Amino acid sequence: IIELDFVKLPGSSLCSECEVSVSSVSGTQPVKKFNQSVEIKLHVNVVVFRLEEFKTDIVFSFNDPEQKQEGSCCWDQTMFTEMTKSLRLLDTSLFITQ
Repeated sequence: IIELDFVKLPGSSLCSECEVSVSSVSGTQPVKKFNQSVEIKLHVNVVVFRLEEFKTDIVFSFNDPEQKQEGSCCWDQTMFTEMTKSLRLLDTSLFITQ
């Protein structure tokens, strides 16, 4: 990975019943896709939602090539941020607590 940005984000609205800490990392990575000889830059975004009460992390990742293929969708950092903000944990019973 060429460059990384680590960000500790404020609390999340992921779970209304529990405390959530949120961390984010983003960066770029050179990759060769589909056995091509030319490298392209891949933007990598990862957000980790830590649910301490359940001793669980929920990891949300998103990779976006800098060079788009014809007809492919265009994403940006704002869309990624909005997606992470929109995540909701509706049923905490899927976690086992002791």
